Order: sequence, then C-alpha cells, then structure tokens
Amino acid sequence: MVYKALLAPNTVGGLAEITLENILKSSNLIANIDYQMQYSIFDQDNNRLRPDAVIFLPGDNILVIDSKASKFFLELGAAKTKVEENEIKKKIKQTMRMHLKSLASKDYRQAISTHLQSKKINHISTIMFLPTEASIESLQDIDNQLISDAWQNNIFPAGPIGLVNILAHSKFQISEERKNENYHAIIEEVSALLYNIANLAGYAKKLGNSIHNSVRVF
Repeated sequence: MVYKALLAPNTVGGLAEITLENILKSSNLIANIDYQMQYSIFDQDNNRLRPDAVIFLPGDNILVIDSKASKFFLELGAAKTKVEENEIKKKIKQTMRMHLKSLASKDYRQAISTHLQSKKINHISTIMFLPTEASIESLQDIDNQLISDAWQNNIFPAGPIGLVNILAHSKFQISEERKNENYHAIIEEVSALLYNIANLAGYAKKLGNSIHNSVRVF
C-alpha cells in the first residue's frame, strides 16, 4: 500500500519538493531573503513559471532550482527481471529527456529580469534537482549523454549531496557580501559620527568664546 502510494505522481513530486525545502532550511540561508520557495513569475507570453526555489546570489546572480522526480526510479529498484529493468530504464530516459527539454525551454532569465525590475540580472543557472543520490547514479548509467546535454544548456543535475555543496558555496558568497556591506556601513557611520563630533567641538569653542567675552564685558 505504501509502495503504491509512493508511485503516485503527486506523491513523488511532493516528496522531492519537501526534500528540497528541508535542505534549504538546513543550509542557514534566510527564507524570503536569500531564497524563495515556489517563486511565481510569468514569461513574455504570459505563461506562468514556478520553479521550486530561487536563490539570490551576490552580483545579481540567480540560482533556479527545479525538482524533477520520477516514479520509475522506484520501479527500477523493484524490478525482478532484466527485461523489466531494461523497460523501466527506457521510461526513465524518456521521462528525464522530457524534463530536460522542458527546463531548457523556460526563459527564466527574461521572466525573473522582468519581475525584478530594480535589478539587472547578471547570470542565471538552473539546478535539476533529483531527490536521491541513487537517482543521479542511475541517470548517469542510463543516459550519460543527458548530463552533458544539460550542462550545455546551463542546467546542472544534482542530488542532495551535490545541492548541499552548492548551497554551502552560495552561503559563503552571501556571507562575504554581507560582511562587505556591513564594513562599508560601519565606515559610513563612523565618518558621520566623527563629522558630528567635529561640529560639536566647533560649537563648543564658539560657546566658550562667547562666555569668555560676556564675562570680560561684565
């Protein structure tokens, strides 16, 4: 019963999204600041695009994450004969090719640039997220050319471990940018404080002179 439930398309997709969200939450990135789940945008033909997550990187760079799950990976693990296994592998190859074609056809750059009108997007990369490392290994075995084709389209298939490594690097970049922003903010505040102290010293001197003149006249 549980196995059949896991094979349902909605369940498979939902589990992939939950896995992705849990990884993002544990990455120490700040939700709705560093990243946003279910980022809803529209392309130039007014078609809705909704990647599972978008990460905002320094330098106006964007990382789009789209989870692509398939029940056939589960079926592959339960295959009892070589013939059955080969048939399932064909289905996996066909399904993942369709996912890649779909991702490659989505103009995330134009849609996100339009949505973020205050920013000039420098670079956008897309992660095709698969919820298990076993899925990535199976995909490499079944259709290794798909990985190369994905890279040529600036799409990078990754499992949980690969995504964690990418997010760790992203977190480092974001932290460094915040440090630089805080450094410049502190310099500006200190400069303003010194300017105010200098003005205060000037007013104090004028006040002292005025008191001295008043006492002398008196």
